[in-house]
Amino acid sequence: MNKKFLFVVQSGVQAFSILLLNFIEILVFIRKHTDHRLCTDCQITLYQERTQETRKFISNSILLNTQEIKIAIPHIHHFMMAASASTIKEWKTEKYVDQKQKNWPNIGKHILAQYDEDSVVVYQAFCPEIADYATTNQRFGGPKFSFTRMSWIKTNFLWMMYRCGWASKPNQEHVLAIWIKRDGFDEILSKAYTPGTQKQANVSKDDVLVRLQWDPDHTPDGTKEQRRAIQLGLKGEILKKYATEYILKIEDITPFVLSKRPLLTEKKMQHLNVAQERVYPVQDDRTAELIGVDKI
Repeated sequence: MNKKFLFVVQSGVQAFSILLLNFIEILVFIRKHTDHRLCTDCQITLYQERTQETRKFISNSILLNTQEIKIAIPHIHHFMMAASASTIKEWKTEKYVDQKQKNWPNIGKHILAQYDEDSVVVYQAFCPEIADYATTNQRFGGPKFSFTRMSWIKTNFLWMMYRCGWASKPNQEHVLAIWIKRDGFDEILSKAYTPGTQKQANVSKDDVLVRLQWDPDHTPDGTKEQRRAIQLGLKGEILKKYATEYILKIEDITPFVLSKRPLLTEKKMQHLNVAQERVYPVQDDRTAELIGVDKI
């Protein structure tokens, strides 16, 4: 057989083998980082631990079976999108005094949030174990995170700071900025009930998947504002969707939070930067009426 032909065939096989190996690495990565099961928890950064450890995993013949490959294939694109989002989304800050004077209403029920056309940032504070799992896997889970308890999210950075004491309270030492899909956030709002609206709608407590609270907003030093801030408690199916489907990126912003503590006095507050936030527009009239948000 012609040596040139053999060389071409061997080169083609080698190239195909490399592509196949890379594809298998991704599938194995999915299997390993979703508690050894394939599911829609597809918010893991693809570019971690991809080479030596995975190749060793393959060489030990722990390979995916046919059914697992069939399940995995539809999620590869989702993983790539999540990895792309994690590199594009950037948390923005701005001077507190400028935002307070120019952009934030003084009174009323308003959703202050950092958002763009396809995402909204929400905040949660956790113990180190939950925070580490979330930032590593770009989703919530692990032994300490509970899907059976209500989990509260806040769109307002300063309200989160008030609740966690600027990352000083027990089990709230790590503050996470979580980018979620904007349509997912809108779905959460559309299911949000206060005890009063729940009673008016004749909805049973068990059927309420999102609990809404309008709490007094606070200045950086903890002084109450007249303006109200939104807080949303998630449970059941909506919590699962939030924790595994809606998330685009999770970033631990604790270093930023800790660096701002020395600026919380009245004299230094003019130098304080906080999350850049604007009033979030609730487009759906029914949702706006349900949650009781005020118009500007």
